[in-house]
Amino acid sequence: MGTSYEPVNLMNIKRGAFIAEAATEFDELQAKLIAYVEEHEQSASADLALKISLKYDAKAKHYAIVSDIISKPPKKPPQVTTAFLSDQDGKECLFCPRGGTTEHDARQAELKDKEGVPITT
Repeated sequence: MGTSYEPVNLMNIKRGAFIAEAATEFDELQAKLIAYVEEHEQSASADLALKISLKYDAKAKHYAIVSDIISKPPKKPPQVTTAFLSDQDGKECLFCPRGGTTEHDARQAELKDKEGVPITT
């Protein structure tokens, strides 16, 4: 028995897989947006684009339907470090807090030997 054909519509692109994949992507995108908003508590957007191109190849004398699903989840929020202008050796430059921990930082781990004596360098 041969393949049966019908007029092209959205429901039969890729034998129905295109719409099914788009629905899955849409569900996943919703979940990503909700998780983002819960984590960052700020405005956000997510995009789902369905791209369908109808093409004709004159050399091969056939038509083609090219489809793509483009999902854009929310972007991570920008990281902002506050800086101030000052000079170093007579040259203006920006200064910001050091990264990592310092000996005065409560998060600073203290290395000790087996007996519990602090290790100093």
